This record gives sequence, C-alpha cells and structure tokens, in this order.
Amino acid sequence: ALGLTEMEAEDSFALALGLDSKYNVVLSEEIASTTDKDYYKFTLAQSSQVTIDLALQHSQGDLDLALYSSAQAVLARSQGTSNYEQIKGTYAPGTYYFQVYGYGGAKGKYNFRISIRAQEAAGEY
Repeated sequence: ALGLTEMEAEDSFALALGLDSKYNVVLSEEIASTTDKDYYKFTLAQSSQVTIDLALQHSQGDLDLALYSSAQAVLARSQGTSNYEQIKGTYAPGTYYFQVYGYGGAKGKYNFRISIRAQEAAGEY
C-alpha cells in the first residue's frame, strides 16, 4: 500500500489531489476533523469504466463517497452503512472529481483505489 503522507488530499475542488498516475494502487488517507473533506481529481482521455472503492471501519466513523463532473455537479454517491463504499460507471472523456467525507461530521481513516478501464471503440477488433 502506498500512503499519501507526503501528498495530503486537499479540502477543495481547486486544490484536489491529482490521481492520474495512481490508478489501481491502494492509497490511505484520513478524515481528521468534523469539517474535513478530501477531494481527488482524475482525467479520462476516452470513455472508460471507472470504479472507485473505499474501505473504512464504519464503527470508527461513517464515511461516504461522491463523484462530480468538471462543473462540480454530483454524478453519483455511495452513502452506505457498511465498511465499504463504491461508485462504478462508464464516463465520457473529461476531468472528474471525487470526494470522501464524513456523514454528520464523522471522522476516520480509509483506503481507496480508483480503477480505470478504457472502453473498446466500436468496430475495432
């Protein structure tokens, strides 16, 4: 596992931590205060299936996950009550953000992984 101790995730869209070189790697972070929100950014060069997996200890804090467009519109949320959150879908080329946050001010450590799989272009064999 690769920790982000030297690259703290930032608390706004403008300062979102870029993950374009961190696909398929498990990263560790923490929601350290009741107002903390961690923002991450990634860019798709072509239509791709995106999976964001978030692992946490729900008993230590209910953390949730949201995916946003480049215009900061919510595209998907995962707001479960287990030790696992996931957002999965196919998205067009562009820049996207996702946010990890505590429900009702919850705090806690988490691990996450983003997986990107480019869609095959129609007609290519």
